[in-house]
Amino acid sequence: MARVYQNGLPTIAASADQSENPGCFRTRKRKRVRPLHCSAAWPDGMPKYIFADRRASEDGTRPCRALDTRGWVLQEQLLSPRVLSYADQELYWDCLSLRASESLPNWDSGILRSGLWRKVVEEYSMRRLTHNGDKLVALLGVAKEAARILDDKFMGGLWRKTLWRALLWAVADPELSSRQGAPVAPSWSWASLDAAAAYDLAGSDTDADMIAYIEVVEVGEASEESFGLPRITGEIALRGRLPPLLGTGASTEPAQEAFPQWSEDIHGTDIASVWALIVAASDANTYGVGITKVDGDEGRYRRVGRLCWRKSPSSFRWDMEKKRWVDET
Repeated sequence: MARVYQNGLPTIAASADQSENPGCFRTRKRKRVRPLHCSAAWPDGMPKYIFADRRASEDGTRPCRALDTRGWVLQEQLLSPRVLSYADQELYWDCLSLRASESLPNWDSGILRSGLWRKVVEEYSMRRLTHNGDKLVALLGVAKEAARILDDKFMGGLWRKTLWRALLWAVADPELSSRQGAPVAPSWSWASLDAAAAYDLAGSDTDADMIAYIEVVEVGEASEESFGLPRITGEIALRGRLPPLLGTGASTEPAQEAFPQWSEDIHGTDIASVWALIVAASDANTYGVGITKVDGDEGRYRRVGRLCWRKSPSSFRWDMEKKRWVDET
């Protein structure tokens, strides 16, 4: 189906409907959306026009409706080169170069480019799926197209070239997070949970501000060849720094210099058994993932959360000049 939407001209969406019965066409008040041009005289003598602001949303984009809560619909919206949406009171247009509506025909909210895949994950993970096993399958079309454009390997919802950054996802609300039945992806992937994921970082840190402090040693074959599989298994071997156990010092409150901010993947994790793997850092903050040992399997861990310290990596005996840990041979 991915090719169907990619070759569509355009895709028409009934964005206002709660069911398939009402369709696209409905009674509306045309005067509410028709642009109102008012001529005015200005001190410089040049003619000007005033447009009445009748936006249905603050940023001028289409308001979210029932269609935007469905997991399978996201790749249809992303893969279609042009989408004409019939909303409650007006039409909306989305394409690669413009977003506009009847009330704001010249409106362009800007097309997102930076960190695009992470925004896709955040949007997609908030949506509903009838079958949890479709978690990655419903995003397959977008992932294949992104793999072609990025020339990268798709690993259960993450990308190989930027794996260090991709690992730093967090659960938006741990109390609503769960694993329904057998997980469809390894614990290091956001797709392993039935929860909304977020990639925001402390303060104003961006990718350009940070340096990775882990080395990807090996990626399991099953993790790399993940297209189309309903359930992805696999391990990643990382080389990095494991500070002592967190104990009881971590908190869900904003990070401090002495104690990290702790965001658990599922509510109720025993923090006393959690180790911290340092993943990346900026000048002011250090980020990591919380992991626990797999019983009876030396050297293997599973992810249970994300951490942030309000201090530089030098606090963990990182030599800033030699770019290595102080006690490393």
